[in-house]
Amino acid sequence: MRSRYEECKSDVFLSDALRAQEIFSDEESCGDAHGRIRHALEILCLMNLLRGLAKTEKGQAALGNIAFVLDGPLAAFGTIAVLQAGILRELRRIEKLLWPNHLLVMSAVKMGSFVQYFAELDEAPEPNSRIPLDTAFLPDDAYIRENIVPGATNQPWGKITYFGRPLIVKTHDGQRLFLNLVQPEADPPLTNASSPVVLNEAIAIAEHLGIGRNEFLPLRRAHAKAAIPLRIGKAIIESLARAK
Repeated sequence: MRSRYEECKSDVFLSDALRAQEIFSDEESCGDAHGRIRHALEILCLMNLLRGLAKTEKGQAALGNIAFVLDGPLAAFGTIAVLQAGILRELRRIEKLLWPNHLLVMSAVKMGSFVQYFAELDEAPEPNSRIPLDTAFLPDDAYIRENIVPGATNQPWGKITYFGRPLIVKTHDGQRLFLNLVQPEADPPLTNASSPVVLNEAIAIAEHLGIGRNEFLPLRRAHAKAAIPLRIGKAIIESLARAK
């Protein structure tokens, strides 16, 4: 789309590679559209941080000693799914730079088909009877298609959307942890790859953070301390809106 504005004194090309404008509708709430755009920004912020640190030796050393933990699935849905292929390539490139260290990026999933399926499985016929304590499970594509997300398609589950693979953990104290874990050393489909090299570290960190029964409790406390209070934040936004 091309337009000319006198202020610019040149051609202005309007484009949106994520096709975000297609999400908005006059008949529906903008909540879903805003959430999708916010999710895209979260992914881009993560990748920008990883790329920035990967540019220097000190940054690469830091990447090998930091766990990046996100909230929600490691995936790009809908129109922003175009990000997924580039994310996988970039994660693989950064992983090679860190050798012999590894990149640890994971997230906690609090709702959806996986959470519901394994919650029901774990509670029947009685708690802990089907999923023992101290258990980790990486469901492969066949298991996912047969039991969790049935589909007639021949494509592997999550092929064009997910850049992290599902991981289910039952801790020693009975917490169920539903995680997505990046595995840049493996080629897609990730659900048919061998165990991630950072599997043990991811499980230990997730259990320590309280992901599951008390999702991200230490992180939520830190955010509460750092966040701008609601009323003060509103006043700041209003003052910026009035500023010329």
